[in-house]
Amino acid sequence: MLSQIQGRTYAYIFGLVERFISAKMLERGRAQVLGDQLVLEGLVRFSNEEIKHQELFRRMEAMISEHMVPGYRQVADPNDVARVVLASSTWSVLALICHIELFVQSHYDKSIAPREELCPVFKDVFRYHWKDECQHVMLDELEWTAEHARLSISERDQAVDDLIALVVAVGRANHSTPRTKG
Repeated sequence: MLSQIQGRTYAYIFGLVERFISAKMLERGRAQVLGDQLVLEGLVRFSNEEIKHQELFRRMEAMISEHMVPGYRQVADPNDVARVVLASSTWSVLALICHIELFVQSHYDKSIAPREELCPVFKDVFRYHWKDECQHVMLDELEWTAEHARLSISERDQAVDDLIALVVAVGRANHSTPRTKG
């Protein structure tokens, strides 16, 4: 039961963060519509893959929910979380996204891939997600680096403060994410 709750929560949280990731990458792509078409293509494909991930995690969460006792509830709305995150500076959002994608890779390598006892479907879902994130993190870093170069020193200092605030907010949201009753 505990592993089902953990797997369901993992799917829910990653589906939730994919919402603001795809929105930010679409925003970044919009800036390239009449610019570098290769960058535009990469960002559009990236956004499309993040939308695909949202659907994947919604399906996974629904599949797990069918086999759990009642009482599990989701307390964070993905759109509300996305609005809060996207209201921060672009530098801080890109930094958060880059770090989330790095976390996904590390978590898969250390906590999912080596565990033989995990459900094969669960492992496959996260293996394919990991493969996409290995590519995405390169675009994340390119976009974050470009934004970094555009900012003054004082704007970067403020952006770091924004990132710290985002990490604190994500930590709070993580402590209030799906729970079970009783």
